[in-house]
Amino acid sequence: MTSNGISAAVAAMLISGFRQRIKKELDNEERSKGKGWRKSVLHFVLLFVCMGFIYDADAADWRTLVQPVGTENIPFLIDPALLNAAYSAGKGPWDSGTTVTSIKTTVPLFFVRFYNPTAALNPSRQEGSWVMRASVVRGLNAQQIRDLFALPNTPTMMTLGLSTTGVSLYTGVAAPIAGWGNGGGQQSQSYSGPYTTFFNAQSVMDGVLCYQTMASSPNLATIGSYLVAHTPDPYSDMETLYNSLDVLYNPASYDLFNRALKSISPTCLDNIATAGIRAVLLQNHAIDDRIDLLSLHESESGIWSKAVRSYQHYSAAGFDGDMNGVIIGADKKTSANILSGISLAWMQGGVSWYDGGGKAAVDYYRVAAYSALLMHDAFLQATLSAGLADGHSSRNIYIGTFYQPSQYGPATSPLVALSRTAQGDYRGWNGDFTLRSGTLLRAGPLTILPSAVVGYLYQSRGGFNESGAGALDFTLSEAQSQTFHSDAGIRLDREFLLSEHQKITPYISISWAYEKRLDDRAVTASMNGWNDSFTTYSPLTAGHTGTGSAGLMMSLNKSLLLIADYITQAGSGYRDCGFEAGLSWIF
Repeated sequence: MTSNGISAAVAAMLISGFRQRIKKELDNEERSKGKGWRKSVLHFVLLFVCMGFIYDADAADWRTLVQPVGTENIPFLIDPALLNAAYSAGKGPWDSGTTVTSIKTTVPLFFVRFYNPTAALNPSRQEGSWVMRASVVRGLNAQQIRDLFALPNTPTMMTLGLSTTGVSLYTGVAAPIAGWGNGGGQQSQSYSGPYTTFFNAQSVMDGVLCYQTMASSPNLATIGSYLVAHTPDPYSDMETLYNSLDVLYNPASYDLFNRALKSISPTCLDNIATAGIRAVLLQNHAIDDRIDLLSLHESESGIWSKAVRSYQHYSAAGFDGDMNGVIIGADKKTSANILSGISLAWMQGGVSWYDGGGKAAVDYYRVAAYSALLMHDAFLQATLSAGLADGHSSRNIYIGTFYQPSQYGPATSPLVALSRTAQGDYRGWNGDFTLRSGTLLRAGPLTILPSAVVGYLYQSRGGFNESGAGALDFTLSEAQSQTFHSDAGIRLDREFLLSEHQKITPYISISWAYEKRLDDRAVTASMNGWNDSFTTYSPLTAGHTGTGSAGLMMSLNKSLLLIADYITQAGSGYRDCGFEAGLSWIF
C-alpha cells in the first residue's frame, strides 16, 4: 500500500471512531446537558489538524501549484480522497497524488470556466463552482481542455470569472477519469463565500485566449504571438496586462481588443524617423533658397538666417507633427564661378499621436556644407549635412473594458481599465546628401527658375529603455532608416523697383516632391525583462506630394534683404503648412 493509501486508511479509522463517539454522546446528551458535544467538537478539531499534518508531510507537490491570494482555511490541506468520496466511484475530480488546499481569498481573482449547456448528459452552464487560471489553458482547443481537466463533455463555451473577496476555494490537480480525460490540469472549486461574477461568454475557439488569432494586422499579430509565447508570473504586473487583454478577447469586443494591442505596440516610434525627414528638408530648403537668391543677384558672399515654423498632418500614419527652428549660414565665392558655404541649424520637432496615444519631442542640431557651380544662367549644387537628435517619447497605453454579465451576474461592471504612460529618452544621428541643378530663364519682367533635386537621407536612433509603465515598458533596440527624396519645381519672380536701392520682389513656386523609405521601417523591442524580442514593420509607401509657396523679398538697401514666405504641401494622407522669415546680408 502507498503512503497515500496508508494515510487514507488512518483517516478512515479516525473518522469511524469519531462517528461512534458522536453516537454515544447523542445517547447521553440529555444526561450530560451538552458537555459531550463540546468534547466532540474538540475531537473533530484535533482530527482535522492531524489530517493536515499527515498530508503536509506526505504530499509536498501542492506547493508547485499557483495558489489563490488569501488566507489559509482550517484545515488548510485536504486529502483529495475525502473530497472524491462525495462522487461516484471512478468520477472523483481530484488527483490523489496532490493534496488539495483550502484558501479564503483576500483580493478579487480572474479565472476562466468552460461549459457545455447543450450536452445530452451532464450539461453545464455559465455559472458554476469549477474554474481554472487562464495561463493553464491559453492556446488549447476544446478537446485538449476536456482531456486536461477530465470534463464529462467537450466544452463548447467559455466564460471569464472574477471572484469576490472572501470566497473559499479548493485548489488542486484534476484527476484522470476513464472516458473523460487524463487530467493533470490545475483547477479550483469555490465552496463557500460570496458569488463569483461570470461575464463575457463566448464559443470556445481553436486556440483559447490566443491573441494573434483576433489581431487585425500582421504587426498586432506579432505582439499577440509574443505575449502568448510567454507565461507571466502569477499575480504580477504583467499578468494584470494579460487579464485586461483576456477581458477584451471576445468577438463582440473585436475593435476594443485591437485598439488595446495598438496602444501597446511600439510601431508608432517609427513615426519619429518620418518627422526627422522634415527637419532635414527644412534646412535643405533654406540652403536652396539661398542659392536661388545668389543666382538671381549674382552676389559673391554674405550671411543669412531664417526662422521656420511648420505643421504636419499625417492622417494615414496616425499622427500630427510640428517643427520650428532657426537656420543660419555664411558663404562666399571661392573662385570665379564656385560659391561655397556652411549652415548651422537648431530645430525642435514634435509628434502627437492620434487617439490620445502620446507624444514625442526631438531637438535637432545640424551642420551642412554646400557648394554651387554658377554658370551662365545655370547652376549645379551639392549639399552634405549631418546632425544629432536628442529626443523624448511619451506613449500613452490604454486598455479599456468590456462587460457582458451572465444571467445572474450584476449589471454593473466590476472591471477597471488599464492606463499607463511609458516614457523614454534617446539619441540618434542623421546624414544627408543632395544634388540640385537649375537654370535661369527670363520672360519680360518675370524671372523663371526651374530646378530639380535628388537626395539620400540616413537616420540612426540608439536603443533605449522606457520607464513609468511597469511591465508594459519596452526595451527598444537601435533602429536605422533610409529615405530617397526628390523634388522638381519652378519658381517665378517679379521685381518692383521702389527706389535706387529699394525694391520688392514677390514670388511663387510650385513643385512635385517624392519621398520613399528604403528600409523596412522595423521597430524591435522586448518587454518585462524577457530575453527574446519581437519586430514590427510599417508599410513601405511612396509619398507623392504637391508643394506651393508664395513669398516676398524686400531690399532695404544694397546689402540687406528681408524675406518672408508661406509654404503648403499636400499628398495622399499628408498635409503640411509652414511659415518662414529671414534676412540676408550680401557683401
